[in-house]
Amino acid sequence: EDGLFVRYNEEKRNYDKSKWNYQFDENGHAKRDMTLQHPRCVINILKEHVSRYTPEMVERITGVK
Repeated sequence: EDGLFVRYNEEKRNYDKSKWNYQFDENGHAKRDMTLQHPRCVINILKEHVSRYTPEMVERITGVK
């Protein structure tokens, strides 16, 4: 929701796994999408997140042409 993929608790120095929102198979293992086609597959979430960074925006942010 807020663009953060992993929640880290600096005070406790650990991750809040309850926020990870995995889908599980019938054996309790996290499901995997080996085709990378599912819209909530991490690579597709990442692609959506970084799509806003056009070359022009990156140049403005970093000063690199």
